[in-house]
Amino acid sequence: METLKKLEKESIDFLQGEKLPFIPSGLSSISSHNIDKGLSFNFSKMELYSSELQKNPITNKAFGGRIINSEIIRKGKKMYNASFLDFIFANPEIFPKKMYEKYIFFAGTIYLDPYGNECVRCLYFDEIGIPSHNYFWLDFPFSENYYFLIEKE
Repeated sequence: METLKKLEKESIDFLQGEKLPFIPSGLSSISSHNIDKGLSFNFSKMELYSSELQKNPITNKAFGGRIINSEIIRKGKKMYNASFLDFIFANPEIFPKKMYEKYIFFAGTIYLDPYGNECVRCLYFDEIGIPSHNYFWLDFPFSENYYFLIEKE
């Protein structure tokens, strides 16, 4: 229980922007980094968001993450940033198994690659819980297995 309380405190530092996110090889800088003092560490208050556009086999190849990101913003949803991705990656035991085998994007932080393309980082856990992270261009088509981590209403 004490370990969980310690992790909760550390996660708040990450969520509230006390620690800037890691910049992986292949990305050159952070374009924007949302800090939201109201976001929760509690996984029961988090939701994996996917657009109806992603679920349609015809439209999912045409709509990139930028359109889905804009859809989330229009709906007034709060998105988790890449600092929280870094926290989860460092503490994989806290990650719910129901989120395994999905690409989970942390669009509260937008990066730039060396050519000026906007990118967003994602976290992926395989079926046995081994974590990895990557990034995709925001204009890259997002399939039905790609989700944005947002706060539930």
